[in-house]
Amino acid sequence: MSAVDLDVRHYTHDDLPEIRQMLVGIHVDAQGEAMQDDFKKRFPWFVDHWGSREGYSCVIAYDGDEAVGFAYGAPAVEGREWWRECVDEAPAKSRTFSYSELAVRQNWRKKGAADLLSRALLNDRDEDLAVLLVDVTHPKVQELYESWGFRKVGERQPFPDSPLYAVTAAVHVSAYPDGSIRFRVDGLPYVLTEAYLSGNPEKDHAILKVSPGKQGSSASHNYVEWLESKNRIQTQKTPR
Repeated sequence: MSAVDLDVRHYTHDDLPEIRQMLVGIHVDAQGEAMQDDFKKRFPWFVDHWGSREGYSCVIAYDGDEAVGFAYGAPAVEGREWWRECVDEAPAKSRTFSYSELAVRQNWRKKGAADLLSRALLNDRDEDLAVLLVDVTHPKVQELYESWGFRKVGERQPFPDSPLYAVTAAVHVSAYPDGSIRFRVDGLPYVLTEAYLSGNPEKDHAILKVSPGKQGSSASHNYVEWLESKNRIQTQKTPR
């Protein structure tokens, strides 16, 4: 069975008592032997912490009656976004959704479940940015998130016993089954209609055309430039 056959259900803060143990069980299965790590054993605390946040959103994928994976997050507190300490200047539009956790049972790996869950969690959000943390020792996982539009803007270690994480951010863009690519600016929906390079060999840049109007194109271009500038700064700081 592939991920397209899974049933994805949405949950909120009010549903946490019902789904809490389910999330913990999936996490244990997904981590396998890595659950010996003391930091990973604290996962139930993080479930309670995030589940108590205003705007908490969780999606769980089911194969029949079996829950095979989940993803959850919540709106970031303004001024405490994970990316903020990694940048000198915040983007003009910075309402952020913190994508906190993704876990898929081991027997459902590489079947598209992670992609399905991430899209289900993020597609209906109206924040300007989405941000997540990726363990720097897992480059393949970071590559997966980059394929979804996330880009590294810095690194942080949120707890003394936690891994060092890459802070990755993305303009809130959604790809839909009909092939369209959509995003929101100030909560208003836009659809990407065309994308191409400028053709200037000395200073090439991407040109995005959206519908309706110029506002979406300008805002999207500004976010892309902001993220790319942070990547350049990060690369310059990395020892060679």
